[in-house]
Amino acid sequence: MRKSIIISLIFIVCFSAITSAGPQRVTDPQSKHNLSIYSALTVKSTTEREICIFCHTPHNSSPEAPLWNHDITTATYTYYWSPSMNAYSSVASAPPVDGYSKLCLSCHDGTVALGAVRSRTTDIQMQPVAGIVSAEGKLIGGPGYVGTDLSGAHPISFVFDAALAAADGNLKWPINDTDVRLDANSKVQCTACHDPHDDSRANDPFNPNLRFWNKTTHDEVCNVCHNI
Repeated sequence: MRKSIIISLIFIVCFSAITSAGPQRVTDPQSKHNLSIYSALTVKSTTEREICIFCHTPHNSSPEAPLWNHDITTATYTYYWSPSMNAYSSVASAPPVDGYSKLCLSCHDGTVALGAVRSRTTDIQMQPVAGIVSAEGKLIGGPGYVGTDLSGAHPISFVFDAALAAADGNLKWPINDTDVRLDANSKVQCTACHDPHDDSRANDPFNPNLRFWNKTTHDEVCNVCHNI
């Protein structure tokens, strides 16, 4: 009995040390995707105790993604393009944002309130933050705000395959790295480089605001697909 108690105490101490080492999952108070009242950060709800509800619900979910709860953006975007790009031939021919990227932008483009969810009859009330969260609960600035002008961002929602890699000449194929993932349609989405549930590897000292990386640094993410 005494031995079992000692083993249990050792497990608790070790587990506590691991979980207190820094932000890990969305449920951590330090995670920027924890928008509940339990968040230790400034961008959060004034009343909501649930954490997962801002993105997921077990009932009345959207077909856009598994158990998806947040309202979907209908914004029109300005897309990235350059003459050296082979994925599409012009800004006008850029593929529309879809898949997981559209879900991410439903908060980050600033057109939909952070607390706008399907499972509630009214939006979840957010704490206004000057220059970051408006009185309506929408992102208007700060590191998480992307806006609708995507011309300065990495292109998204395009198909990445062997043909594109061959046409470009500076892309790697196949992608031999499980940390960087294409979606089910072989498209590059926000989730190719970011894991919205895990904030444990945002350690790049030169990019402190680039969070939820699938890798430890910005360069490591780029080197998975690009010959640099």
